[in-house]
Parts: sequence; C-alpha cells; structure tokens
Amino acid sequence: MAEAFCNQLAPQFETKGAGTHVPPEFEGKPITLRTKTVVRAMGEVGIDMTQKQMHQLTPEMVAWADKVIALHTREELPDYLLAADQKLEVWNVPDAADTDLEFHENIMSVIETKVKDLLKRLVQ
Repeated sequence: MAEAFCNQLAPQFETKGAGTHVPPEFEGKPITLRTKTVVRAMGEVGIDMTQKQMHQLTPEMVAWADKVIALHTREELPDYLLAADQKLEVWNVPDAADTDLEFHENIMSVIETKVKDLLKRLVQ
C-alpha cells in the first residue's frame, strides 16, 4: 500500500516495495495469491495493484534506498534493516493479513496519511 501511494502521489521518486517476511515460494508471485483484500481496498481508491508482485526485502535494497519505511515494529525487523537506522523509519502499522475489507480500508487510510506526511518532509 505504501509503495502504491508513493507512486501515485510522488511519481518523481523511485519507490520499491518489499516485505520483511515473504516466504520464498511467494517471491515474485502476484500479491493476489496471499491477499485479494488489499487489491480490492486499493482499487476502491483508484489504485490498481492486480499486477503487484511480492518481494523479500534484501540488504542490497536497503543499501540502495535513501529512505526505508518499515510497517512492522522494530522487534519484527531483520538485523540488516535495523543496522540501517539512519535511513529507517518504523511506522508500526497493524498487519492486515487475514482481516476483512473494513480493516484493510482503515489500515489503508493510516498508511496514506503517513505517506503524505513523509512526502511533505522529503520535499522540504
């Protein structure tokens, strides 16, 4: 969701989304294999995520990035991400996996607000 909002709101930035806990069998596979609810919720605000693929965050991705946003708590993050503390921002957003559409919509709203705040800070 955060990647999609960044791409929509600030296409001048190169944004890549990846998860910290993507099972190897889902690497490069469509997110619809794990959750159709995210796709549906984002579709309601005009963002098509039907082609979005799942990717595991790697140390190389972290090294490439100027800023890394983690949606989970610090305790859930891999050591290589915690080591990038200067560029790491933790949002601590509840995991919407296996929840209903209403929960996804609420999380989507929280993430959109946080993305907008981040973009304001980045363009100052």
